[in-house]
Amino acid sequence: MIKGIPLHSFEYLHYIVDSLGWMLPVYLYLFSFLYAFIHESGHALMAMCLGTRVTRFQVGKPVLFRFKRGRLILKFGLLFPDGGVSYHYANDAPRWKVMAAALAGPLLPVILSVPVFTLTGIQPLTVIAGLIVMMLTLVNLNPFMMETDGQKVLKHLHAIVQGRKVLDS
Repeated sequence: MIKGIPLHSFEYLHYIVDSLGWMLPVYLYLFSFLYAFIHESGHALMAMCLGTRVTRFQVGKPVLFRFKRGRLILKFGLLFPDGGVSYHYANDAPRWKVMAAALAGPLLPVILSVPVFTLTGIQPLTVIAGLIVMMLTLVNLNPFMMETDGQKVLKHLHAIVQGRKVLDS
Protein backbone atom coordinates (compact mmCIF):
# COMPACT_ATOMS: atom_id res chain seq x y z
CA MET A 1 0.00 0.00 0.00
CA ILE A 2 1.40 3.38 -1.02
CA LYS A 3 -0.09 6.63 0.33
CA GLY A 4 -3.05 4.64 1.61
CA ILE A 5 -3.87 3.32 -1.89
CA PRO A 6 -4.09 -0.47 -2.31
CA LEU A 7 -1.72 -1.74 -5.01
CA HIS A 8 -4.35 -3.87 -6.74
CA SER A 9 -6.79 -1.00 -7.35
CA PHE A 10 -7.47 1.20 -10.36
CA GLU A 11 -6.86 4.15 -8.06
CA TYR A 12 -3.19 3.10 -7.82
CA LEU A 13 -2.94 2.98 -11.61
CA HIS A 14 -4.44 6.48 -11.70
CA TYR A 15 -1.82 7.56 -9.13
CA ILE A 16 0.97 6.17 -11.37
CA VAL A 17 -0.34 7.95 -14.47
CA ASP A 18 -0.66 11.23 -12.53
CA SER A 19 2.83 10.91 -11.02
CA LEU A 20 4.48 10.37 -14.42
CA GLY A 21 2.48 13.14 -16.08
CA TRP A 22 3.42 14.16 -19.61
CA MET A 23 6.45 11.83 -19.53
CA LEU A 24 4.24 8.71 -19.56
CA PRO A 25 4.20 8.40 -23.40
CA VAL A 26 7.97 8.91 -23.48
CA TYR A 27 8.50 6.15 -20.91
CA LEU A 28 6.10 3.84 -22.76
CA TYR A 29 8.03 4.42 -26.00
CA LEU A 30 11.46 3.92 -24.39
CA PHE A 31 10.42 0.83 -22.42
CA SER A 32 8.88 -0.67 -25.56
CA PHE A 33 12.19 -0.28 -27.40
CA LEU A 34 14.07 -1.71 -24.42
CA TYR A 35 11.66 -4.65 -24.37
CA ALA A 36 12.18 -5.21 -28.13
CA PHE A 37 15.97 -5.12 -27.70
CA ILE A 38 15.94 -7.60 -24.79
CA HIS A 39 13.38 -9.79 -26.58
CA GLU A 40 15.43 -10.04 -29.77
CA SER A 41 18.60 -10.55 -27.71
CA GLY A 42 16.90 -13.56 -26.09
CA HIS A 43 16.30 -15.13 -29.51
CA ALA A 44 19.86 -14.43 -30.63
CA LEU A 45 21.54 -15.62 -27.42
CA MET A 46 19.59 -18.89 -27.34
CA ALA A 47 20.32 -19.58 -30.99
CA MET A 48 24.04 -18.95 -30.43
CA CYS A 49 24.05 -21.13 -27.30
CA LEU A 50 22.52 -23.95 -29.37
CA GLY A 51 25.23 -23.61 -32.01
CA THR A 52 23.23 -21.73 -34.63
CA ARG A 53 24.71 -18.76 -36.43
CA VAL A 54 22.72 -15.50 -36.19
CA THR A 55 22.76 -13.65 -39.52
CA ARG A 56 20.56 -10.61 -38.77
CA PHE A 57 19.64 -8.69 -35.60
CA GLN A 58 17.13 -5.85 -35.94
CA VAL A 59 15.46 -3.53 -33.43
CA GLY A 60 13.12 -0.79 -34.60
CA LYS A 61 11.46 -0.04 -37.90
CA PRO A 62 11.98 1.43 -40.44
CA VAL A 63 15.70 0.70 -40.58
CA LEU A 64 17.74 3.89 -40.25
CA PHE A 65 21.16 2.46 -39.35
CA ARG A 66 22.75 -0.67 -40.75
CA PHE A 67 26.06 -2.18 -39.70
CA LYS A 68 27.78 -5.31 -40.87
CA ARG A 69 30.09 -7.18 -38.52
CA GLY A 70 31.46 -10.28 -40.18
CA ARG A 71 28.44 -12.30 -41.32
CA LEU A 72 26.09 -10.54 -38.91
CA ILE A 73 23.96 -7.63 -40.11
CA LEU A 74 22.80 -5.24 -37.36
CA LYS A 75 19.83 -3.00 -38.16
CA PHE A 76 18.35 -0.23 -36.02
CA GLY A 77 15.34 2.01 -36.45
CA LEU A 78 13.67 4.58 -34.24
CA LEU A 79 10.04 4.87 -35.27
CA PHE A 80 8.36 1.59 -34.26
CA PRO A 81 9.56 -0.71 -31.45
CA ASP A 82 9.67 -3.93 -33.44
CA GLY A 83 12.45 -6.27 -34.38
CA GLY A 84 13.62 -9.56 -35.72
CA VAL A 85 16.42 -12.07 -35.68
CA SER A 86 17.42 -14.35 -38.54
CA TYR A 87 19.23 -17.63 -37.96
CA HIS A 88 21.14 -19.88 -40.27
CA TYR A 89 19.47 -23.22 -39.55
CA ALA A 90 20.30 -26.29 -41.54
CA ASN A 91 17.31 -27.97 -43.20
CA ASP A 92 17.61 -30.88 -40.80
CA ALA A 93 17.89 -28.74 -37.64
CA PRO A 94 16.03 -30.26 -34.71
CA ARG A 95 12.66 -28.60 -34.18
CA TRP A 96 13.34 -28.26 -30.46
CA LYS A 97 16.21 -25.86 -31.23
CA VAL A 98 13.89 -23.62 -33.22
CA MET A 99 11.29 -23.78 -30.44
CA ALA A 100 13.86 -22.97 -27.75
CA ALA A 101 15.09 -19.92 -29.70
CA ALA A 102 11.49 -18.80 -30.29
CA LEU A 103 10.59 -19.10 -26.58
CA ALA A 104 13.78 -17.40 -25.39
CA GLY A 105 12.69 -14.06 -26.87
CA PRO A 106 9.55 -13.51 -24.81
CA LEU A 107 10.95 -15.22 -21.71
CA LEU A 108 14.21 -13.25 -21.35
CA PRO A 109 12.45 -9.94 -20.48
CA VAL A 110 10.36 -11.79 -17.89
CA ILE A 111 13.45 -13.40 -16.36
CA LEU A 112 15.36 -10.10 -16.28
CA SER A 113 12.40 -8.24 -14.80
CA VAL A 114 12.46 -10.29 -11.58
CA PRO A 115 15.73 -8.83 -10.20
CA VAL A 116 14.79 -5.35 -11.44
CA PHE A 117 11.49 -5.39 -9.56
CA THR A 118 13.09 -7.01 -6.53
CA LEU A 119 15.78 -4.32 -6.30
CA THR A 120 13.67 -1.27 -7.14
CA GLY A 121 10.43 -2.13 -5.39
CA ILE A 122 7.05 -0.81 -6.45
CA GLN A 123 7.72 2.51 -8.12
CA PRO A 124 5.67 4.16 -10.87
CA LEU A 125 8.32 3.46 -13.53
CA THR A 126 8.75 -0.18 -12.54
CA VAL A 127 4.98 -0.67 -12.60
CA ILE A 128 4.81 0.77 -16.13
CA ALA A 129 7.78 -1.39 -17.21
CA GLY A 130 6.15 -4.43 -15.61
CA LEU A 131 2.87 -3.81 -17.41
CA ILE A 132 4.72 -3.50 -20.72
CA VAL A 133 6.67 -6.71 -20.12
CA MET A 134 3.51 -8.57 -19.09
CA MET A 135 1.37 -7.29 -21.96
CA LEU A 136 3.94 -7.75 -24.74
CA THR A 137 4.96 -11.20 -23.48
CA LEU A 138 1.35 -12.43 -23.38
CA VAL A 139 0.67 -11.05 -26.85
CA ASN A 140 3.86 -12.57 -28.24
CA LEU A 141 3.17 -16.00 -26.77
CA ASN A 142 -0.35 -16.10 -28.24
CA PRO A 143 -0.29 -19.08 -30.61
CA PHE A 144 -3.35 -17.88 -32.53
CA MET A 145 -1.92 -14.52 -33.65
CA MET A 146 -0.04 -14.42 -36.93
CA GLU A 147 3.75 -13.98 -36.83
CA THR A 148 4.14 -14.43 -33.06
CA ASP A 149 6.62 -16.63 -31.26
CA GLY A 150 3.73 -18.60 -29.79
CA GLN A 151 2.51 -19.45 -33.28
CA LYS A 152 6.03 -20.46 -34.35
CA VAL A 153 6.34 -22.78 -31.35
CA LEU A 154 2.92 -24.30 -32.03
CA LYS A 155 3.80 -24.94 -35.71
CA HIS A 156 7.06 -26.66 -34.78
CA LEU A 157 5.37 -28.66 -32.02
CA HIS A 158 2.79 -29.80 -34.56
CA ALA A 159 5.59 -30.83 -36.94
CA ILE A 160 7.25 -32.83 -34.13
CA VAL A 161 3.99 -34.62 -33.30
CA GLN A 162 3.47 -35.51 -36.96
CA GLY A 163 7.08 -36.69 -37.28
CA ARG A 164 8.00 -34.13 -39.96
CA LYS A 165 11.51 -32.74 -40.20
CA VAL A 166 10.50 -29.52 -41.98
CA LEU A 167 7.42 -27.31 -41.78
CA ASP A 168 6.54 -27.20 -45.50
CA SER A 169 5.95 -30.90 -46.07
